[in-house]
This record gives sequence, structure tokens and C-alpha cells, in this order.
Amino acid sequence: MKTGSGYELKDVLVDGKNVGAVSRYTFENVRAAHTIKAVFRAVEETAENPFVDVAENAWYKAAVDYVHSAGLMNRISNAAFGPDITATRGMIATILYRMENTLAVSSVAVFSDAAADR
Repeated sequence: MKTGSGYELKDVLVDGKNVGAVSRYTFENVRAAHTIKAVFRAVEETAENPFVDVAENAWYKAAVDYVHSAGLMNRISNAAFGPDITATRGMIATILYRMENTLAVSSVAVFSDAAADR
């Protein structure tokens, strides 16, 4: 039995009884109707940690993975995320902008307490 991409066979039920994740099942001496049901589960992909500055056991690792994969935050270099840097107003504005699915912008924000390039 072949599964779709991203899924694997979890169990096979024959007449409601679990026979395990078998790849074949043969009915013998069939004298009545029977049912067979395949149960699948999603395969969790484990990606390599792309950030040298985010330890696998860091308390914030799952959050970093989420904001990066959701496109809310980017890395600060090819190999670093920057979990210990201070977020600027521009970074926070960018995150909020991305959370709103990058709405159309018709003006430039000007902050008297920040340099134009920040």
C-alpha cells in the first residue's frame, strides 16, 4: 500500500481489529463480507537547525523555528538568527507588517527619535 507524500501507514484494521502497519494482508477462506481500513498519519519532518546561535535545547527554539518558517522574521546572516540582539522599532514594525500579510503601503513612516536608515 502506498501513501501520499508526507504520510505513512499507521495501522490496518480488518473487520475493526488492528493488525498493525502491515504492507500486505490476505483474506483466506472468505465466506462473508469483510472490511479493511488503512489508517495514515502525517510524517513530521525534522529539518536541520540552520542557526548556529540557536541551540537545539534553547527554551525559545520552537518560537524561532515558527517565526522563521512563517516568514515573520529573517536571519541576521547566512548562519545566525540573532536571538540575543535587541529588536529595533523597524524590526517590530516589519514583523507586524508581515503578520498582516504585507498590506499595501502608500507613505513612509517618519520617527523623530530614530535615524532614517533604522
